[in-house]
Amino acid sequence: MPHRWRPFTLSNDPAFVEKLTDIVGLYVAPPAHAVVLSIDDMSHSQARDRTQPGLSLKKDRGTTMTHDDKRNGTTTLFAALTVLDGTVIGQHASRHRHQEFPRCINRIARTIPAGVPVHAILDNDATHKHKDVRVWLARHPRWTFHVTPTSSAWLNALEGVFAKLTRRHLKYGVCRSVRELQDAIRHVIDEHNTTEAKPFVWTADPDTIIAARKRGELLAKLPARPVFCLLEADFVVEGLGFGATSWYVVFPQQQDTEEVTPMTLGSTLSDLWHRFQGELFPALAEAVGPLLETHKRFVTALDLVKVEGFVDEVWTGPGRPREDRQALARGFIAKAVWGLPTTRHLIDRLKVDPTLRRLCGWSRVSEIPSEATFSRAFAEFSQSRLPERMHAALVAETLGDTLIGHVSRDSTAIEARETPVPKPKAGTPNRKRGRPRKGAERTKEPGRLERQANGMDLDEMLDALPKVCDHGAKKNAKGVLEAWRGYKLHIDTADCGVPLSTVLTSASVHDSPVAIPLAMMTAGRVTNLYDLMDAAYDAREIYQMSERLGHVPIIDVNPRRDKDSRRSETERPGPGVQ
Repeated sequence: MPHRWRPFTLSNDPAFVEKLTDIVGLYVAPPAHAVVLSIDDMSHSQARDRTQPGLSLKKDRGTTMTHDDKRNGTTTLFAALTVLDGTVIGQHASRHRHQEFPRCINRIARTIPAGVPVHAILDNDATHKHKDVRVWLARHPRWTFHVTPTSSAWLNALEGVFAKLTRRHLKYGVCRSVRELQDAIRHVIDEHNTTEAKPFVWTADPDTIIAARKRGELLAKLPARPVFCLLEADFVVEGLGFGATSWYVVFPQQQDTEEVTPMTLGSTLSDLWHRFQGELFPALAEAVGPLLETHKRFVTALDLVKVEGFVDEVWTGPGRPREDRQALARGFIAKAVWGLPTTRHLIDRLKVDPTLRRLCGWSRVSEIPSEATFSRAFAEFSQSRLPERMHAALVAETLGDTLIGHVSRDSTAIEARETPVPKPKAGTPNRKRGRPRKGAERTKEPGRLERQANGMDLDEMLDALPKVCDHGAKKNAKGVLEAWRGYKLHIDTADCGVPLSTVLTSASVHDSPVAIPLAMMTAGRVTNLYDLMDAAYDAREIYQMSERLGHVPIIDVNPRRDKDSRRSETERPGPGVQ
């Protein structure tokens, strides 16, 4: 649930295990004929009075108080909890310094019979380790200090009493002076010693704590924002960082120098999945909550495409800095993984799914950007062709050195809810009616395929293709004509089932004008032998481009395009025959 969260702090004390074992041993099995004390301080407790009195109590209305208060001074409470019976000894001081701490210890020492050894559990505070305190400790040999590890105040048993004191009085109480605050604290301590004091019992398993801390040392290595890193050392480390915690997956690196056969994309995905299942997902589930199958697919996609490397590294203009652009880019991928139709659906999902929110890089709901920010970022990603660049890099990395047998080229319908853009009416050229004069030839504007074959580069071909929403129609595999409103996605697919290149155009664009750009994009990423296409690509320019790239075109016959194609394939003239 989004409103339920639990903070944590990882101790970086190198002697954490030794100190934990020592203190837990005092709780569980204290030394014979010795006193074990848990000593702590609550510094700068404020004597607060509300600026206005609360409303009178009545039915169906709880206690009321103003949001602001008047401060009447502070006090510091030094206290000690006797582990054997649970009683508390308190001493007030005006300040929290190393001078006041020995005075508190002396008062506590007067309540303990002479000659009895005393083991005191203290927080890792500079006040407790001052040189004057060490001198006092050398003059009192029966005292032994046991200091908790850094960021581990929860090991001090007195923290529970302080929490109860805060809940019962300090949070909602009214004190008009420091003396009144001190009297209220003494009253709470006396009430505790009279009615609630009981021996302190430690129940947590130290081995579980040590194992959790070791796991945290492995996870908390990366910065707060998600990054993907590859460190060359005695081992390879691939990392993911989410929210305030980061995760490492450590894989042994092969030390042999033999040539390694490149892995196919399917083998790479399978290897990643097995590693995630065994090492990363359990750590993620413990840190951010239960992982659903969609969360696992999302994490796998993030590690596979490494979107952070494709977002602009330097922020020099208006807009959010790079860190937020990375989180927005991960949200862009999450929208595709979950199949969310609109940005509003994505924001609603992030608000109710804390696991997804932390995986994207936002710790709190208030950090989620607005719908307008998402839309501007998504438009920026689209203009910079972020999905195309990620896809091209992934294909080149996994299949760049692999020989592909067949590349299948086809298109599919992409339905949209947008309003179709009306097509501009083509103007009729002014020319004389009837047949041309004898010896005169009527000039014919070159078609899109002819212009592409006459020297257009790839960017010009892609920019010339319409990309607005309109109506389209196409026969399906059963020969049934289907109409839709939206776009058309043209795909080059390898014989292993992996899409190699894609181009999105208007729904009304014919398949043939996209064949040459697709062929050039695919040829720049992989090496293949054959180009497989249906009858929609039966054009001489496509044949010629395929052969120019060193491929063998295998294209179905289109009887309506070429009269020669009505003959059998063995009688059909090959490409280049005039």
